[in-house]
Amino acid sequence: MKKILFIIALLTQYSILFSGMPRSVYVCLVDFNEEHFDFSIDNDNVYFESWLKRNPTDVIDNNTYGSDYYMVYHETVDYSLIGFNIGNFNLQWAVGDTLVIKPWHSIDENGQYESNTGNIFCRILDNSTEPIWIGCPPDEVPIILGNYKVGINEQNNIPNSAYLEQNYPNPFNPITQIKFALSIASEVKLNVYNVNGQLISELVNDNKKAGIHIVNFDASNYNSGIYFYILTANGDTFTKKMILTK
Repeated sequence: MKKILFIIALLTQYSILFSGMPRSVYVCLVDFNEEHFDFSIDNDNVYFESWLKRNPTDVIDNNTYGSDYYMVYHETVDYSLIGFNIGNFNLQWAVGDTLVIKPWHSIDENGQYESNTGNIFCRILDNSTEPIWIGCPPDEVPIILGNYKVGINEQNNIPNSAYLEQNYPNPFNPITQIKFALSIASEVKLNVYNVNGQLISELVNDNKKAGIHIVNFDASNYNSGIYFYILTANGDTFTKKMILTK
């Protein structure tokens, strides 16, 4: 019994040793076209906030000391990352804390990008001071931010043209939302396909009114992997990729 208590005490001291220590976090981000941002000059209208779940008012953001934007140049692709240090929280982080991170792509001065209110994800902090890498290849897929914003008729909230947004969340498990918009009433087909081009789910096959529509896709019965969802409406076809991780 004494030996067990000694081990517990030792592990507790070991966890306390790491709590509050400087620890870097890096998050790899891409835009709605799954292309990396250009952080070589400025922040490319990307912003972020992070907090501990037990203290949501203590926030680190892109203006906090130690926060920065990075470009990692590879032979085949450039990676865009945001970075910050959780040692800058006013309240010391502790092993087992839930770190919440919320990046978004804001509206620029021309109104070309839609602010993303989602993209909130979490990580449990372990007993280490090694950097935390999120969405960084080859172990993980980048976090997708933002959606192209077409014009909206302010009188009736009807978009000026049809569009299909990136599903949220993405990656997902097992349920995700797919949003699309119609400028006029149309016969709509929204289907999901696997990487072999096989139809696995028919989400919409009906006439829909002009406006914004949201559909849930439940992948409980499917394996992890890459899937494609295709929207056909009024002669237009839109395709997006999504990733199921279990």
